[in-house]
Amino acid sequence: MNMERLLELYRPRLQRYVDQASPELIGNAEVDAFLAQLEADLERVEGPGPYARDLLPGEDTFLWCLDQLAIIADPRSGYGPSDPWACGVLADLRELAPRLRACQPLPPGRELHFMAPFDEDDLDWSFDDEDLPRVDA
Repeated sequence: MNMERLLELYRPRLQRYVDQASPELIGNAEVDAFLAQLEADLERVEGPGPYARDLLPGEDTFLWCLDQLAIIADPRSGYGPSDPWACGVLADLRELAPRLRACQPLPPGRELHFMAPFDEDDLDWSFDDEDLPRVDA
């Protein structure tokens, strides 16, 4: 399957969840199962990944909504319906619903962090604080 086909197959149902972003989505096993299937199919998409080609119209918004919804829909996440961060994610999803529907890109200020390519075998790549420059006061 290619990315165009995946978007065509999954955008309508993802759109329904994003349009109705409410606390019922938090820890929702049914939504989580749908997203797990979508993510599994995403792993099997043929061709170069989104970081190695031009994005399809609205692809970044689709992936952003998928990522955010997957975090809060996971029943093991520990988020509850009144969790301030999860409620903020729901507000963000509602805000992006029209962009998802219109296949528009993410607005300025939002980006997909996981799309940036990095080489795990690159010895210069490190998450250690030790590598940060020290400022002596």
